[in-house]
Amino acid sequence: MDTIKETIKNAGAEAQEKAKQAAPKIKQAISEIAHDAAYCGSYGATFLGTLAAEFLPETIKSGLSEGSQAGKNAAQRTAESLRKKKSEPDCEKASDSEITI
Repeated sequence: MDTIKETIKNAGAEAQEKAKQAAPKIKQAISEIAHDAAYCGSYGATFLGTLAAEFLPETIKSGLSEGSQAGKNAAQRTAESLRKKKSEPDCEKASDSEITI
């Protein structure tokens, strides 16, 4: 009976040690996959955008540029508004609450 307990205990310790050894390798592999995915995505988007820009008429290019800038500005305003709302206490909800006794 003691042999079975020792075997199970040793197997658990060995599995834990192997997991500790494997963790950095797994983390590195995931990091490399994330890097490669980001690289491919940005490369593809930039390549297609640059290639398309070479063949577009000037009016469409200026429309894309102006629309991109307007979208960026709107996103920044929205993000700032959300940050302000998050930092302010919600007093209206507290004052609208009814207390029933």
